[in-house]
Amino acid sequence: MITQSRVCYNGVHTRVSTVAGAGTPILFLHGFADCADTWRDVLAELDRRGRAALAVDVIGHGEGDPFRPGDLLPQLDRFVDGVLEATGPVVLVGNSLGAMMAVRAAKRRPELVAGIVTLDEPILSADRLARFARGARAAWLLGGLRRVPVPAVAARGMVGWATRGLLYGSRAGADPVVIGRWSDRYGQRERMFWLLEHALRFARETAGGYPPDPVGCPVLIVHGGRDRIIPPQASRDLHRLLPGSELVILPTAGHCPQLDDPVAVAALVAKFAAALPRAEGEAGFRDRESI
Repeated sequence: MITQSRVCYNGVHTRVSTVAGAGTPILFLHGFADCADTWRDVLAELDRRGRAALAVDVIGHGEGDPFRPGDLLPQLDRFVDGVLEATGPVVLVGNSLGAMMAVRAAKRRPELVAGIVTLDEPILSADRLARFARGARAAWLLGGLRRVPVPAVAARGMVGWATRGLLYGSRAGADPVVIGRWSDRYGQRERMFWLLEHALRFARETAGGYPPDPVGCPVLIVHGGRDRIIPPQASRDLHRLLPGSELVILPTAGHCPQLDDPVAVAALVAKFAAALPRAEGEAGFRDRESI
């Protein structure tokens, strides 16, 4: 059974979805503009398998506290550190921006990360879209778009259309509940521009790639073969960057494989976690303080 609670990590109040079970806890980090609900079907499958797991709304997303003024990456790092200190060591799984957070955390806090699974790693992408998002023209264009009136019905329609085409490997497979969640959250003009502005901020802040520190834990790299946002080449580059890592391409999945095939993703994660030296024999979750 999936249970939800309110927890505070390093001063950030947020929502946590948890399934009880055995083994080293598996911690799921969602991608940019998403929330912990993206992992709901994966959590349900891990619950069926008896694995301890949790998914959090990271700072600035879902029901988490908003970002504070200043750069975004340090705030994400501090938040993840708080979760790791409360629940680690964990197997850390991230999608998109969450994959980046997982890699950074494994470099920064190796004693709390038993292994990482990345789904559709974003920041090593060097395609035309990534180069544009990191350039000055993108910010200039967004400033111009802000002066264009956008009716509420148009904003909601654009968000729904984009979500259906960008998150999934096939538009036909899009879950109306997921599309509705995104449309509710970003289907107003100001929220839509928040999404665009923060996407460009993340693109600029991650332009330098990863810190040079090594990743000392096992790594499984997964990418959807039909990802329309981040080409699979980004994960191939991460695979080359991390010696000893394993690379899996899911040919029919899009940018969020956990939505396209949650059972397959849960199976990959569970198999990876079971093979880790510290993965079995743990007592599940350590006590943590809820609010």
